Amino acid sequence: MPCVLPVLSLKLLSMIEYRDQPLSIKKGFFLTSFGIIFSFFILALVFISVQNLGYNIGWGMQFQQPFFLMIIGTVLAFFSLNLFGLFEIPIPSFINSNTILNLEKHNYLKDFFNGFFATLMATPCSAPFVGTAVTAAFTQSSAILITIFFFLGLGMSTPYLLICFFPQLVSYLPKPGIWMKYLKYFLGFLLFLTTLWLSNILLNFFNFYFIFISILLLIILIYRKKLIYFNNPISFIVLLLFLSLPTFSFFEQNEELKIDKEWQNFSSIKINELIKENIVFVDITADWCATCQFNKVNVLNSDKIKNLFAKNKVILVRGDWTKPNEKIENFLSSFNKFGIPFNVIYSDKEPYIHILSELLSKEQIIKYIDK
Repeated sequence: MPCVLPVLSLKLLSMIEYRDQPLSIKKGFFLTSFGIIFSFFILALVFISVQNLGYNIGWGMQFQQPFFLMIIGTVLAFFSLNLFGLFEIPIPSFINSNTILNLEKHNYLKDFFNGFFATLMATPCSAPFVGTAVTAAFTQSSAILITIFFFLGLGMSTPYLLICFFPQLVSYLPKPGIWMKYLKYFLGFLLFLTTLWLSNILLNFFNFYFIFISILLLIILIYRKKLIYFNNPISFIVLLLFLSLPTFSFFEQNEELKIDKEWQNFSSIKINELIKENIVFVDITADWCATCQFNKVNVLNSDKIKNLFAKNKVILVRGDWTKPNEKIENFLSSFNKFGIPFNVIYSDKEPYIHILSELLSKEQIIKYIDK
């Protein structure tokens, strides 16, 4: 999954740092694996609870919540600046005790929560196989849902478990040296790009003033130790102000989600009327969906597919699920789909409906249009 690359990069760095300590690598990677599996179990319980309350559920729906984006973006920004060497993240003194997980040498608690963080970053991705597994899980009993999510967690943690059982694999990596400093900068740059991506998603909810004020508050929070007086009170006030920014109407983004001019907006049309005598291609997408952006760039926006649509007078409809949208949720549920990307072609001849795979290909679309 491309969404977990920033987290994998952090894990790669810790693996290189402890390459001469196989026992530490084994423990650290086992705890990360356990963190991934445990976080999938927690996700399963949350989805079951939400289902029982009668709400629609969807894979990656936490990326529709601005508070989640703010918190996860802030964490990534701190990690990024830390890798650039601009500041250090100190471990609290009470955690440095020998009585708590022997953390004076290696922060194993950090390894466990690294697994949680990897799971959170993975949920925008559903291609090519996760979407099918999640669909099966959400349409079965609670016991089967938990079982499927357990195996999703086990599958995602497999690379970590591989290192855990064979820590000697780390010996194939180059020895620590000056190159690690440049690797840290490169990994920090990757995290910085991910933070920019999250900020771009936030612009669907808030304006540029919100981003500017957030960056300013973040800088104050990072360099608060340089303040001579009232260090802790100022930190608390800045953090409180940061979390309260979304409550100010001044920062709200009032613009509607933009749909390309060649496409009709799913939210403003009646799909049943369009499909009576036309070929209709529906694309359900979101800014936070990495696979959706891949499909757009490599398939849907290609000249070959654009010409194909124009030649066959295909009506193009796009639904943007970046923000919560009940109409899109109901549409996905009608196909027993709970994640995106979701693409379907309606035809005026049998078979009338063609559901495409999450990872689109030009050949697949051409085949269905020809049919």
